[in-house]
Amino acid sequence: MLAGYETKNFEDIVRSAEIVLHIKFISREMSLHLEYCAEFVLLKEVIMEVEESQACTAYTRFVLDTGSSDWLALQIVLAPCLIGYGVIAKRLIADSIPLREGNRYWKWIETDAAAAYSKAIEHGIGSTSGCQKL
Repeated sequence: MLAGYETKNFEDIVRSAEIVLHIKFISREMSLHLEYCAEFVLLKEVIMEVEESQACTAYTRFVLDTGSSDWLALQIVLAPCLIGYGVIAKRLIADSIPLREGNRYWKWIETDAAAAYSKAIEHGIGSTSGCQKL
């Protein structure tokens, strides 16, 4: 949402909004986190009470500070997660070597290789391809 707010280009505002619309996907990812935690008897109620680590807080602040001052820098900061997870997941799906059965992370890999995530990546890449700020 910050990327859409910071840009002056209508197309980039639309692309940012489309990425945000993938909240359903983000919700699915959060569900996966909670499912994994439940396997280790960590209940959602307990997880929600735990204070965020300093590293997570620092990273979040870094993203917010970067994004509030420079739209292109925000796109660069977000790119490793946005693009990286999708590329690696697709590579693992296509590879015959990775252990699928009994792999506790396979649901995550499938989620990150799914069409919804690919669409978010396309929107993210598209929002920087026509950048006037270079």
